[in-house]
Amino acid sequence: MRALVALTIYVSLGSGAVFGADNSWHGLHEQGVALSGERDFQAASELFRKSWSAAKTPLERAVSANDLGVTLHQLGREADAAAWLVRALAIWKRDAGQHVHAVQTSEALAAVLFVFDPDR
Repeated sequence: MRALVALTIYVSLGSGAVFGADNSWHGLHEQGVALSGERDFQAASELFRKSWSAAKTPLERAVSANDLGVTLHQLGREADAAAWLVRALAIWKRDAGQHVHAVQTSEALAAVLFVFDPDR
């Protein structure tokens, strides 16, 4: 299993949700974070993909894309991980106030690209 410090899962952007019952962006994202903490990256990635669909703001979309990229990397799906991290980075770059998040996503993308071998 891969464990890179540069890969950041965004843990919380608001109040807590009832686990398993909240299909809002926040609820789906929090459930994904919890499953990531349990190292169930497959289930977490499915929840982060659902949170992407439920996202209503650029911030929510960027967080979902970043966290989906991180979990896909944990699953060894580097090409998919890179695509989601590039998507997150593009969203972060639209808002100068999000430069810290853009840097974190850039570090995660660099880590993914470092191990990515398209000829594998």
